[in-house]
Amino acid sequence: MFTLYILLLLFQGLTHGMLISSICPQIFSAALLSNGILLAIFIISGVLWPFDSLPFWVRPISYIQPTTLPAESIRSILSRGLTITHHPVFSGFIVSVIWTVIFLVASIIYFKRIIHS
Repeated sequence: MFTLYILLLLFQGLTHGMLISSICPQIFSAALLSNGILLAIFIISGVLWPFDSLPFWVRPISYIQPTTLPAESIRSILSRGLTITHHPVFSGFIVSVIWTVIFLVASIIYFKRIIHS
């Protein structure tokens, strides 16, 4: 279960990188965009510090980030030994799948736009 979840998060990261590489024409701009996006996502999502310490107006934004609920799922798997039948793990799994599909579809659209232009 844990291995499957880690592979899903790895694939999510790969599709995120594929989306960035389809948007940016140069490797330097891709590196800047990737670092900026990931740092912002990690700060807002509660990966770097507890989610409860975020201001109340940031929390709704944080829930739509691709790492907030998956990070909670991994914490639940590792610290409590929960399985996919429990809500925190299942919701993180679903969020990971949704973001992976979003990144994959968006990168395919951008790559098609590049090929046809």
